[in-house]
Amino acid sequence: MPMKLNLITLGLMAAAGQVAAADFGVMHANTSKVNTADYQCQRCVNPTGLRGEVSVSTGWKSGDDIHSGNALGKEDSGWLGAVSGELHYRDGHGYQASAEADNLGLDSSRAHLQASKQGVFKATADYRLLRHSQITGKSPVWYSDNLLQPSATDTRYPKLFTEREQVGAGLTLYYQDYSAFVAFNHEAKTGNKAASLIAANGVLNFAAPIDNTTDHLTAGLSANGDNWFSRLQYNGSFFRNDIGNLSLPYLDDVYAATPDNDAHQVSLDGQYLLDRTVVNGHLAAGRLIQDADLIQMDGNPLVNWNGEVDTRDARLSVSSLLTAKWRVNGQLSYSDRDNQGSVAEFAQLEWDNVNGAFKANVPLDITRKSVKLQSSYRFSSDVRLSGQYQHKQTERNYLEREDNREDNLWARLSLKPLDNLQLGIKALYESRDGSRYDASRITAPDENPLLRKYYLADRNRYGAELSFTHTPLSWLTLDINLRYAKDDYQHTELGLSASEDYRYDANLSLDPTADWHVYALASQQWINSDMAGSSNFATADWQGRIEDRFINLGAGFSYRWSSQLTMGGDYLFANSESNTAIDSSDYGDYYDFSHSLELYGRYALSAQMGLKLSYRYERYYDTDDAQVAVDAITGLTTLGKLDHNYNAHLLMLSFSYKLP
Repeated sequence: MPMKLNLITLGLMAAAGQVAAADFGVMHANTSKVNTADYQCQRCVNPTGLRGEVSVSTGWKSGDDIHSGNALGKEDSGWLGAVSGELHYRDGHGYQASAEADNLGLDSSRAHLQASKQGVFKATADYRLLRHSQITGKSPVWYSDNLLQPSATDTRYPKLFTEREQVGAGLTLYYQDYSAFVAFNHEAKTGNKAASLIAANGVLNFAAPIDNTTDHLTAGLSANGDNWFSRLQYNGSFFRNDIGNLSLPYLDDVYAATPDNDAHQVSLDGQYLLDRTVVNGHLAAGRLIQDADLIQMDGNPLVNWNGEVDTRDARLSVSSLLTAKWRVNGQLSYSDRDNQGSVAEFAQLEWDNVNGAFKANVPLDITRKSVKLQSSYRFSSDVRLSGQYQHKQTERNYLEREDNREDNLWARLSLKPLDNLQLGIKALYESRDGSRYDASRITAPDENPLLRKYYLADRNRYGAELSFTHTPLSWLTLDINLRYAKDDYQHTELGLSASEDYRYDANLSLDPTADWHVYALASQQWINSDMAGSSNFATADWQGRIEDRFINLGAGFSYRWSSQLTMGGDYLFANSESNTAIDSSDYGDYYDFSHSLELYGRYALSAQMGLKLSYRYERYYDTDDAQVAVDAITGLTTLGKLDHNYNAHLLMLSFSYKLP
């Protein structure tokens, strides 16, 4: 995703979280019945010298659509090459070094270098290239030196893509129980994105250039003792845009540039261990600055925006093992976003029933408070009960509803009725209400007072989950997860009124022999949303329904033909569809599907050298009723129908060498 920062997205820097990624690999040994109590290392030594593996690949790709590069590594057809590998070095005096590379030479790649000595220092250097290609558009407008040049005869074909190139370095110094660290990361982002503006003859869509840099700086000190840890840290982010305001030949500054901005944050973290209780604390204060000149036009009283947002965050967590079977966790959190940006009277556009009176912009402030209590109790090795209650309160100024209160409650029962069978049952309930909803206080008369914004409206959510893991045979495992959730916006007359979400995931793993491994997976999701609207600024006079469908199917195998030759294959099918209907009449839909296939063979030339031959194929198709040709509608210039319909192939040969 783009690393571009603004006053809204920069506020997310104050929050910290963890992301858990599901591992669908099935080649995991089951050691639950292995007695390791008497295991001990008789002669454990860390190997010294250089070890690792390096591979060099070359191949040929065919496929005309640049979107295929996201899956196959290169957007253009022709020859390609890549280098991957992992090297480690260790001497007998505590010094270590490592180098890692992944697909260097392709559109998305990375490299990592590290050198360290235990208890003295650690130095790192990183490189990463990320490219996401969308499509080649069609436009009678081209860009040159901040000037958009339309033409009635010359058609250009701009590529819509984003490319991020990152380089970084870090150093950590250790002294007894103390450490100091600093890290710097520089990112250059280039490409083209779809944009639009209102021109003299209508709406004009064009390929807006992307050329900006973001620098991140992290520095801090940490200290730890036998039962405590603390860290003081500074985070800084500095965004600079090398593209200025865009102009037309007959009119200056028709498209505003993304403004430069800075973000600063200082945080203090600590942890203390007391017997079987762990206490964690977090304090942070930040300032976000966006100080850019504004385009001067009639009705704009400000020359410079002078935007500033102050953030404050605090969190206290306690986790205690009360008994050998009972654990209790609790957390208090607080966050505040104080917008100190400029306030002025701006002239309003005359549109529909909105008059042209002057109106002041409002600096939005947000304060969030949360209390969470979680507990789990193990009745036996086969039965465990866990649950959580959370209360959240959100205060926003200058909105239709200034106060929201949310309560969340869930419980999960884990059972193991048989040695080869595990069950999980989870139920959840959420409710949201708040202060009086008063649309007229903020937005009158341009918004229907019956309309409820979904993130502010009263809502009840009900949900349930069922998980099933069964190993009927030592070489066969089946995992199934079922999920259901329903949202009821019970007091909404106009807006989103209800939604339902169904989903299942199933995974099958088979290892019938030591040489064979086979797997299959399937998942589907259905999301149905109901809404109501009014075309006469009164009560509801039309009903709408959106139906979203997703499916993923996959299968694969690997077979060890001999001690030297291994063959395998993987296949994945993905499909998504979104249908919108207003009063039972189709309003247009979106549809896409893809088939991905890889077949490979590995051959060991020797204990150190190996070859791999692989073939990859992608079939991709999508269509969107919202896409139209460049001049299909009078007064609207588009980038063409940005649909995909292609077949792409990649044949790769890799040579690998393993160091002893």
